[in-house]
Amino acid sequence: MAEQPPSSRLSLAQAVVSANSRSKAVSIGIEKPPTAAQQVSVSEGQPKVRVLGRMLPVLKRSGYSWKGATSDAGASSTASQPSASKPAPAESTWKASQKLLSKGSTFIAHATPLSSPSARPELFKALMAQKPELETATHNAWAVRTSFGNSPLVQDASFDDGESGCGNFLLQIMREANITNTMIVLTRWYGGVMLGPDRWRLMREATNEALSAQRRITTFSREPVWALDVTDTSPVTSTIGMAIHRPEGARNYLLQSFHTPEPDDGGASAGKKTTAMMKAEKEENLGRLLGALRLLFASWAKVLSADDLDKRAWSWYVSVRPEVDSGPSGWGAKGPLQLDKILDLRRR
Repeated sequence: MAEQPPSSRLSLAQAVVSANSRSKAVSIGIEKPPTAAQQVSVSEGQPKVRVLGRMLPVLKRSGYSWKGATSDAGASSTASQPSASKPAPAESTWKASQKLLSKGSTFIAHATPLSSPSARPELFKALMAQKPELETATHNAWAVRTSFGNSPLVQDASFDDGESGCGNFLLQIMREANITNTMIVLTRWYGGVMLGPDRWRLMREATNEALSAQRRITTFSREPVWALDVTDTSPVTSTIGMAIHRPEGARNYLLQSFHTPEPDDGGASAGKKTTAMMKAEKEENLGRLLGALRLLFASWAKVLSADDLDKRAWSWYVSVRPEVDSGPSGWGAKGPLQLDKILDLRRR
């Protein structure tokens, strides 16, 4: 994540470590799986970035500008170019709302951009292929609005699929928001109970959320982000409006984690170290570790795409991490970290 400022990198790193720790704690029986009430609900359309194979929900840092070093920018641009040049598959363009439930009925909406009315059948087919459970729904109503260049004319089309009035209602929502070149699909599993006027509220809520997600920026090649903390259910008092992984905790943890191991050859002790000496020693060790990692990633940055580099990062981590006991006995344990193992992974 060389394109991100240090504070954003620490936020993302904390999110990965926290997620991995929770998964590990559950797998070895130290903790119980979290319930739905213990996690913050994040919309399926929330922007995400991939770090060490995990998709992390993120939030753009509004009003923050960052310009990294020229060498970092060049390496990042080169590494990410192969991925950027590949067209995204049709199914990856769909953005979804959260599922809304009422009296046994379930509503969910999906939205995607489209360039022409003729693209509608293929986009709809791609959505059904990506999420085959939608084909089990009672209704899959849709609506499209397309415009052509600078022409003020807009072409509308819709289909109720048995959900009376739904197609025109979707078009109305898009007209109110002045949205064109977009397709929206509203899916409902009927629960056997008539909802009355509340049906329109649920359809509007799901549709607006999907349209908002579709228009939201979902790639952050140069935009600083915060990693969202989906486990923090306490009331949020900041202006951000959502709980995030703060970088300060990750930074302080790193600064305190890498001390120099005591010699095991039985030699005489060099004397008791002062607090200032131990602090300086840990900072120096952390600098060496980060330097080794920078050399490793720089050696591969011009060869691998950003996605391939991320895929390899996890296997690299597994091969160099300290060896500790498996199971609960090794939880929180520390061990020696060999920097030469990291350097040996560099491209020759």
